[in-house]
Amino acid sequence: MKIGLHSRSSGFTLLEMVVATTIFGMVGIAITAAFQVGRQSQSVVAELAAEGDSMRAATSQLVDDLRGTRDASIVVTGTDTQNHTVTLMQPIVVGADLSWGVFEPRLSADPDEQIRENWRVCYRVNSVVSGDITTRTLVRQILNETGAVQFERTVLRGLRAGNAASPGFQLRDVGDVWELTVSTENTLTGAEGMRMVIHVRTRN
Repeated sequence: MKIGLHSRSSGFTLLEMVVATTIFGMVGIAITAAFQVGRQSQSVVAELAAEGDSMRAATSQLVDDLRGTRDASIVVTGTDTQNHTVTLMQPIVVGADLSWGVFEPRLSADPDEQIRENWRVCYRVNSVVSGDITTRTLVRQILNETGAVQFERTVLRGLRAGNAASPGFQLRDVGDVWELTVSTENTLTGAEGMRMVIHVRTRN
């Protein structure tokens, strides 16, 4: 008499299916989490790059204005615990004579109206309060002889408070050079963002 050997039929048992499904689910969750972290990291890097570009553009304009002026024309107002307001004059040519004032092409399409004697460039920090959040913006203004604003543009957003460990915008005379400090913050957390300290020599 022959005795047949019965092998288990091919396929998966219910337990094996449950284990496999669980493993695939965990792998899928891990892949999704890694993808989200990657996207968040990419977003943070892009935000930092944009902030760095804005900071460089703002400080470049500031440094150019300071290098072109003279110490006697720089007026700084504000205490050590405040963001400063800075006004200065640029060298201009009136007729055939060298004078001081403002050259600003955006004042007018007429070249003669772009040069204004005794006008001043002004950098100040404007603050806007919304609930518990204060947003500070550095603006560059053109002031006429009476101090009235004739032109204004924003050069940098998200500045820190003047009494912060690294103030948002301050200019100090430190002897042979001027020390310019510009720093930003995360408007949601208040943590320090970008910070630049630059020493600038005027044309004196």
